[in-house]
This record gives sequence, structure tokens and C-alpha cells, in this order.
Amino acid sequence: MDFVFGYLYTLAIPQALFLFFQIALWSLLIVTAILISSDTWRLRMMIIPGLIYIYELYHIREALSLGDYYPGLITAILFTLIALFYQKELIQIYRK
Repeated sequence: MDFVFGYLYTLAIPQALFLFFQIALWSLLIVTAILISSDTWRLRMMIIPGLIYIYELYHIREALSLGDYYPGLITAILFTLIALFYQKELIQIYRK
């Protein structure tokens, strides 16, 4: 994480917060502009959360391999259920 946030460690707290807020705000504005530009970009951007939902299966796999609770298991179960509906809707939109 030092590679990404290493520069922020050298700044004062208000300066680091301002810089981080600016990066987050401009990232949000860019993504929003892409989403409203066309339907094909909207579909492409919707695939990203779908992939993140699939990554949540890691927590379930780890809990099953350990045979015990693994941090993030409860959230992973919830996200997996949401992901099933999300992927189903995404596939229906993609087929149109």
C-alpha cells in the first residue's frame, strides 16, 4: 500500500484528506460521465461489481476449508445471494 498511498504519509493530515477527497471525487465524476455516455459503457461498467461479487466466494471457500468461521463469511453469504440476482439481471440486459 505504500506504493499507492506512500505520498500521503509525507503530507499533513488536512492536506492528505483534501488530496484523497479530490481523487475520490474526480474518479466518481469520471465514472459517472462514462455511465451516462452510452448503454454499452453502462453494461461494461456493471460487469465490474459482478466480478467483485464473485470474489466474495473466497470467504466461503476459506470457511469450508478451515471448518470454522472465517472473517467476512456472513457478509460473503449475503453478497453471494445478491450476486446471483445481479448476475441474472446482467445476463438478461446483455441479451437484449
